[in-house]
Amino acid sequence: MCKVIPSPPQANLLLACLQADKTIDPDHLAHISSLEWQSLVALARVQGVLPILYYRLKEKKMRDIVPAEIWPQITRKYRRTTLRNMKLLRELHCIIKALDEAGIPVVALKGAYLSSIVYPDVGLRSMSDLDLLIPIGDILQAAAIVEAQGYQFPREVNSHDVEFLHLHHLPQMVKKGGLRVEIHGRLTKPDELWDCDPQTWWQEAQTAKINGLTVKVLSPVDLVLHLCIHISYHHRFSIGLKHYYDLVVLLQFMGADLDWDKLIKRAHLHGWGEGVLMVFKVAQFLFNLALPEDIINRLDLGESYKKFIDFALVEMWKSPDKNNTFFSREVAEYQFQTGIWAKIDYMRQRIFISKGLMAQKYPVSVNSLRIYFYYIVRVKDLFCRHIQFLRQISQGDSETTAAATRKYKLWHWLNDDS
Repeated sequence: MCKVIPSPPQANLLLACLQADKTIDPDHLAHISSLEWQSLVALARVQGVLPILYYRLKEKKMRDIVPAEIWPQITRKYRRTTLRNMKLLRELHCIIKALDEAGIPVVALKGAYLSSIVYPDVGLRSMSDLDLLIPIGDILQAAAIVEAQGYQFPREVNSHDVEFLHLHHLPQMVKKGGLRVEIHGRLTKPDELWDCDPQTWWQEAQTAKINGLTVKVLSPVDLVLHLCIHISYHHRFSIGLKHYYDLVVLLQFMGADLDWDKLIKRAHLHGWGEGVLMVFKVAQFLFNLALPEDIINRLDLGESYKKFIDFALVEMWKSPDKNNTFFSREVAEYQFQTGIWAKIDYMRQRIFISKGLMAQKYPVSVNSLRIYFYYIVRVKDLFCRHIQFLRQISQGDSETTAAATRKYKLWHWLNDDS
């Protein structure tokens, strides 16, 4: 069991409100001040669950208890999410039809599937973009088709060999009105220990009806694994409550149809056991997630995960505040370099990254001489981004140093490198 950790005001009330089977005392809600309601709504907004709060309050017949000045805020967010999701699903329909006509396979990833099929209402799960999985060999042709639909890249896109040397998706494509599409060639990063063959996700892809169109989606096992590695390995738990709620709703939706044996086998095969276990345990703590009794033992990680659960929860609650101990793995690792020359060499490696990776981070071609200018830009960017935390670490700031230490140890544990 997790220890009591620092959490935002109204966190426990928010968690209770979000659970369909959790009874809330109406008298308790009736005595909450307007200021406390504002705090609850603000927390739900930054954690990405405000539309769900709206839905649950209506479902539990708590509408009349909410102060008159608060309810419109909740309603507006739900309606805006509904309208945006409907626009994105219409875009998905057009894009997939165009890709089908060109003979390009595509898998619609988590957002579209969750919002339109798993959640009981299309407006409950916000989507920032449409995530599509395309075979790497078809990536550039697919991108051209999406561009023909009115979307644009923020920078020049290189060959797919360069683009997927370090990253798992192309730059996000944007259309007028703020609609976004992200084309993935992989679902794991190729230069990480937890990487897997992109073909892994295609082998058991299934079909589903999304917005009236038959679309390929990940299998139930792969979708659960994708949610888990997105929270753990991609974001290192610095991610909002919405993503844990996705997992809870998905597992409830699948029920007995989920093949737990296959899930555990796949998690072990790809070295994802630590991340999957941590996500399950955090979701269990937050939402009383029901898991098969033997699932934790079968992931076979002993007791080592327990020391990281509190930190994962702290990361989740703090994730929306980018100025609150939110720094990169590189900053956390910097303090573990022994001696001044080791630190200087580490900084050199972080500045002078490969041209391919530079072309992914800046608006320049890998073959352009202008790429050397962008190394100067990179020095400035790194300085501005990390100087605050590096200064705090060098000055011995206890909170920053402790957070960096926890991040460092957690990341290495996730990658079996502790």
